[in-house]
Amino acid sequence: AARAQCCDYTLVMHDSYGDGWNGGELDVLVNDSIIGTFAAQGTGLDVTFPICNGQSLQLVYHPADWEAENTYQVFDPVGNVVFADGPSPAADTVFTGTGDCDAIAVPGTLPCAALPIDTEDCVTVDNTGVMGSGIDPGCAGYAGGDLWYQLPVPLSGNVEVSTSDAGGLTDTGLSLWTGTSCVDLAEQACDDDGGAGSFSQATLHEFLSCVILYFHVFGYAGATGGFQRCVTDLRRVH
Repeated sequence: AARAQCCDYTLVMHDSYGDGWNGGELDVLVNDSIIGTFAAQGTGLDVTFPICNGQSLQLVYHPADWEAENTYQVFDPVGNVVFADGPSPAADTVFTGTGDCDAIAVPGTLPCAALPIDTEDCVTVDNTGVMGSGIDPGCAGYAGGDLWYQLPVPLSGNVEVSTSDAGGLTDTGLSLWTGTSCVDLAEQACDDDGGAGSFSQATLHEFLSCVILYFHVFGYAGATGGFQRCVTDLRRVH
């Protein structure tokens, strides 16, 4: 089948306080023409905009008040992060690139390609050679190399995700997310050293079992290597 020459990119905007961007705005330009000026409303806003292969894409951010509340991401059609910024996004022209409607998603490297799993015993994973999603959880010195997984929250509503030693990495981070889609996630927890030693551990409590949990694990400050990834249904937690 022929590949698409044009496609939709998705702009996802968030405001952590829930009162919109307070005057902050993002211009989206395709081939040097503004196709829209956007801002989060309430807790956030998602918009799509068309672009074709080879067309120029430019993002220009205009800051205003309470910038520490503002974040945004631009995703291509398969969920790769084209650009992300915030809290306190940079001002003026922050990104210049070209449209790519032929991008592919590498399994396990971004939310829209998160590997489906279930609660299970510890499994050895390795993030060597993984570039990373570019979605900064805000802890553990995130610098890429993150592996993404997804699973339904167990019937108990309580789940623990942790990492541990497998003879490779000695310091990890992890972050838990939920959302209505793989490009619109809300961070629920981010941990650096909550587990044994410098390993990470985080939990969700009393979530509905119909909620999909996304999480990513990574080496501190971009470190790579093997480590244990564990998911536990906390059936006895109330």
